[in-house]
Amino acid sequence: MERKNRAALQNSKRRLQSEASKRITTTMIGAIASVEKHLKSFWDVDNPSQEQIRMADAFEEMRTEILNKGNTQVRAMRELLDSYDVSSTRMTYTELPVRRV
Repeated sequence: MERKNRAALQNSKRRLQSEASKRITTTMIGAIASVEKHLKSFWDVDNPSQEQIRMADAFEEMRTEILNKGNTQVRAMRELLDSYDVSSTRMTYTELPVRRV
């Protein structure tokens, strides 16, 4: 029973880490997509000027920084959760007695 409980706790922790990672990643990608959606017209032209090329380069640098910082936060969150015991209230395991009929 103790082994099953420990395994259930580990599964709960893994699920929480996975869900939290997805949400942080979705936030990062969503932020980048919003910036690109609203500002891309400033640099995405057929014959870009030097200023437009600099804006495109700045966007790429910003995108890389956002992704790097977000990935750092995902790793930090995973390390933080490793120091906790996590149990899910969504699923409960109950051992039912079984006997031959």
